[in-house]
Amino acid sequence: MNVLSNIVRFARLCFIFGVLWIVDSAALTAAEWGLEVHVDKVVYRSGQAGVATVIIKQGDRPRGKLRLKSHLEHGLSQRIEPANSTTELAADFSDEKPITLTFAAPHRHWGCAFVVQLFDGDTLLAEGRDIFAVGTDHFRLGQQSNHGGQLLKSTVGSFKPDGFWPKKWLAMKGTWNEIFAGLPSEVCGLVPEHDEWVTMQSKYRMSTAGIRAYIEAAHRLGMKIMMYNNATPSGWVGTAWARQHPEWLSYDGRGAMRGNLRVRDIERQKRWHVTLKAEPEISAFEPIYLNFANPNLVEFGCDEMLGACREFGYDGVRFDGHWIIGDVASAIGFDIDGRRPNRGDSADAVSRGILRQMKDYCRQRKSDFAVGFNYGDNYERGGARNPEAYRTACADGGMILWEGAAFGDLLSNWRIGARKLRNNALRVHQNGGIHYGQAHMNHIQHYPCNDFSLRYYYITNFACTSHIYSGLYPGHPNYRDIQDLYYRFALGYGELLYDEQLQPLRKPADYLSVTASGKETSDLWWKPYTYKRQLTDRYQIISHLVNMPASDVTKQTSTPDKQPAPLNDVRLNFKSPPQRVFILDPEAKDWIRQYNSTASLTIPQLKSWKIIVQEFSGSCKDLPVEVIPQVSLRGKDRIPDPIGGRVVLPVTLFATGDLCTSFAADDSALLGIATKCAPQGLVQPKHLVMSGPSLSRPDIAPGRIRTVFRIKVADNSTSDTVLSLQGGFGNNTIKRNDFKQPGVYQEFAYEHDLKEGASNFLRVEFHGGVQTWIDAIVLQQVSKANDHGLFAAKSLAVSELPARKTSTKRIHVLRGLWHDFFKLDAAAKRAGLDVDSSWEILSNDRARLPVDFPVTVDELMAHDVIALLNVSADSVKAVRRKNLREYVLRGGTLFVGGGPRAFGHGGYDNTLLEDLLPVHISAFDLREAKAGTQRIYGTEKFAFDSTARVAWYHHCKPKTGADVLLRTDAGPILTRWKAGHGTVYAFTATPCGQLPQGTAWWESKAWNATLDQIFTTASSLPKGDKESAVPLPLLAKLERGNFINATRKTVKPDILEGVIPTSNGLSFGFDQPDAPKGRLVLPAGLIKPTGSIKFTITPGWETDFSDLNRSVTLYSTASKTHGGTFQIYIYVHSADNYAMAVHVRTNEVGTESPVGHGALYAIKSAPVGSGNSSLKTSIWKKGQPKTVEVRWSPSQLILYEDGQRMATSDYAPEMDISSFTGKLHIGGNESGRLSRVLMQDIEIHGRAD
Repeated sequence: MNVLSNIVRFARLCFIFGVLWIVDSAALTAAEWGLEVHVDKVVYRSGQAGVATVIIKQGDRPRGKLRLKSHLEHGLSQRIEPANSTTELAADFSDEKPITLTFAAPHRHWGCAFVVQLFDGDTLLAEGRDIFAVGTDHFRLGQQSNHGGQLLKSTVGSFKPDGFWPKKWLAMKGTWNEIFAGLPSEVCGLVPEHDEWVTMQSKYRMSTAGIRAYIEAAHRLGMKIMMYNNATPSGWVGTAWARQHPEWLSYDGRGAMRGNLRVRDIERQKRWHVTLKAEPEISAFEPIYLNFANPNLVEFGCDEMLGACREFGYDGVRFDGHWIIGDVASAIGFDIDGRRPNRGDSADAVSRGILRQMKDYCRQRKSDFAVGFNYGDNYERGGARNPEAYRTACADGGMILWEGAAFGDLLSNWRIGARKLRNNALRVHQNGGIHYGQAHMNHIQHYPCNDFSLRYYYITNFACTSHIYSGLYPGHPNYRDIQDLYYRFALGYGELLYDEQLQPLRKPADYLSVTASGKETSDLWWKPYTYKRQLTDRYQIISHLVNMPASDVTKQTSTPDKQPAPLNDVRLNFKSPPQRVFILDPEAKDWIRQYNSTASLTIPQLKSWKIIVQEFSGSCKDLPVEVIPQVSLRGKDRIPDPIGGRVVLPVTLFATGDLCTSFAADDSALLGIATKCAPQGLVQPKHLVMSGPSLSRPDIAPGRIRTVFRIKVADNSTSDTVLSLQGGFGNNTIKRNDFKQPGVYQEFAYEHDLKEGASNFLRVEFHGGVQTWIDAIVLQQVSKANDHGLFAAKSLAVSELPARKTSTKRIHVLRGLWHDFFKLDAAAKRAGLDVDSSWEILSNDRARLPVDFPVTVDELMAHDVIALLNVSADSVKAVRRKNLREYVLRGGTLFVGGGPRAFGHGGYDNTLLEDLLPVHISAFDLREAKAGTQRIYGTEKFAFDSTARVAWYHHCKPKTGADVLLRTDAGPILTRWKAGHGTVYAFTATPCGQLPQGTAWWESKAWNATLDQIFTTASSLPKGDKESAVPLPLLAKLERGNFINATRKTVKPDILEGVIPTSNGLSFGFDQPDAPKGRLVLPAGLIKPTGSIKFTITPGWETDFSDLNRSVTLYSTASKTHGGTFQIYIYVHSADNYAMAVHVRTNEVGTESPVGHGALYAIKSAPVGSGNSSLKTSIWKKGQPKTVEVRWSPSQLILYEDGQRMATSDYAPEMDISSFTGKLHIGGNESGRLSRVLMQDIEIHGRAD
């Protein structure tokens, strides 16, 4: 048994608050007697009755009567003798039967011990004690507890009074807990509609009975339980609710509602509450984003939280991203009208008002409603972005979790991280808040979890008023006894660590000096951790002495051997002798020692941490305190609305929290604040100082944009590099002498073409050398992209192409959110039409193409109707829009349905889709229909016998020549026109909003009749088979071990080495380990601008790092013009991410510089959230053949496997593939490294366009 375990067990029995007890020599003969004491709660209210269970371990036969004496100890030396403090034991008592004692909690807050002593006459035989807290501020009293597992009905038994979890919680001594992601969604859905459900975040299986049992069990122990909440409703529950409130959603710069989700996943989540089975391939979090500047939304969210409190007994909330403009570290977006949500006011002031409204509203209805927040990485990256809102979050005992508390990058260094942690925590403390740090080593594998790493995480938090979030329960694989030791110590002496009266002293050396072995040492930290504390008639000066880890030790390298050597002969010299002194150490035999008034003390050895408490009479109000710096935006952060294509991105959107950066007030900055970069903060050659904006794509329309940086430097006298700028414009460096004069902002502007669906993400790195200020970044729209400019005129020529002549009795539906409200599936069934589907993917990163949407004109022509239901233009992108245009002009029918991602909210302007529509659209065109304009009417050309209504619609006007079929008094609702041989319907109603039962348009029979008429007309051509596409010419084919062309002439390899023909195809080192050598090279000219390669491949490896740990080439050739490559290969990105891929590095038509183009699908199941998890997936196994086909054209790359399309990428402007005239390498790369596969049935087709 290790020494620490012994100390823990001894401490449980010997927690000393006041005078130390002494065991006399008579007691030594009775050493075998023992006591265990267990109180029935972790936290009591003042004066609340308590019950303690005492278990006696019998020792030697007693000489007299046995009796138990009990008392309470609290503070540093206070003792309370309760009534009936003595209990006589019967002569025949049994140690198998616990004894119950009662007490009343003191009428004061903070830690306390219930102490029980066993006497034989006057001889003390044994002593035991247990620790608890008294009070109602559970965030401040102690630490967060923990639980594991999900809360189905079957778990209720584990929360009974003698159940598993109450026992664990009593042992842990955490004062509060939270049920992480326990309710169906966030913001909404906090009062479940079902008895059991699967949560939309994290996919936990939960139940009403389980949560109630959990909370009731915690309340029996005096603990409080927080619900989990955030600012982003997710999954099916979140999107179903959001449909009713488009005015509460957040929108991107093109007008589309913001989200990160896959509509197909949302569809599958609809039955989770029935099946209680979440498919593993579905993401654990699929959020949408909201505009909390709307006070009605804030009130709704508060009512949801209060409802959960009533339903389950929750005591408050712990936000994981809360209700302000832009959340903690994401973009601010736009409101439904296309304005910034601050609407000309200070964004910080608006956010402050949101939090104030939330706190006041909840506490007016539940006075003890507790509120906690997660501020992510650190103050500079989180709180400083909205400093007034941050102070409001802290106020009134707000809990502030620093989730990444001193773990990332440089902060992982114990000393650097400790300083940042201190400033973070004390800033929270001085604003009335309660700081928590999360112990990542408990949960993240690459951080060692041992006594050393945990010890110093506890110490560096406790010493700066910070608490611990996410402890572990006894029995957890990572649990260690040191947690129990420190949690109990902190619970008992919490007032020394967390009291609101604690204030850091500005000049600690005025009150104390500390040396080790006669000299000061930088290894001993105490000045950052010295505080004053005012009591009723006296005050304390509290200093934490910390023997810090070495300066090169990080949390990643925190193995037990990194424990610093003890500091010897630590001398304390008090500038004014205190009335008394206390020294505390959780790992000492006696946790506390008291000394009378003295001018100095010597500690023989300081191992890790001791607390020194000097106590004086009187007041400490004149002792100057340190004030932790805080940012103020001075109300100048009035983020402007976009005007004339000018979008201002505040510096607060780009904060990285790097050590060398801070926000600085600057009247010459656009919004009154700049990012200041200080060279003295550099510890590396360059630091990432700005990065972002996050979760905001796009901020501006695709096309030519100018990115403008405003920067100034303190000195421009040298040619040293100051900054590196990275973005869509490339990489650029700025030197000091690039500035015309110091101290004056200068603009650096860079233009580039922002492609549709691409990110406008920016990075700035600071090289040091001079103080530098970076102002807000401005994006200026120089010109907008237009689909017509992306394609050659011949690509858009359709008039000579044949029109559709037959009906396939099939439609295709691209399904956006709330697609089912359009009722197309039922209408298709009535019309006898088959339905194919693809599903929109919403992303704040980049546009993602639905893989199942028809990718070629031939595929589109196989459908009588193509329907786009509430989908944005960039979900089909320019190539497929071009294909849709050709499909319509050749006789197809296009149906477009409205919603917050369609028409003027879908970025349709300047696209071929806008050309096809029979209505004129404008940006941000959603309107709420007032009561008098909700009813839908038919027209002379189209009957609509109904009183159906619409709540939200797109404000559009019909184009000349279009037929308005349905309308309201506010404008057209269903508009139709002919386009070439085809027809386009624009249905500008949306499924959004709230309407009385039975009145919504989607519930009306007249709408069914409307769809019936549309589908009947669209499928009225004679039934016919799908028309076959014209095949590409055959260039080479593997047949009986040889390659032949279309005329059956042999295509002789230029090189054939180490490739062996077998009955199952060509072996490219199939059965050879490691890296076999060989080459198969066919003559030049086989890769044409439009072409395909089809082959059957049998891998000779498993998708495992132990077998295949790097990418292998299957086909490759090079461009003789620019040196780019055309490559088909197995892409190995990491142990979890394997893919079948094609990559073409070439120039785009009209340009010279080659850029990458690629498509891929996963061949191994990737963990949710990893790189390949969003890709279509096949499972490849060693020895199991797959037939793969790769098709390409200047605008597309397509991958098929066993006849199923697996991946597609579109490109506009188009790729120039005409220069790939080099020789074709098969089965390996140019160096001769073979791919360890079998390949057969190889066919290469192509033509020069």
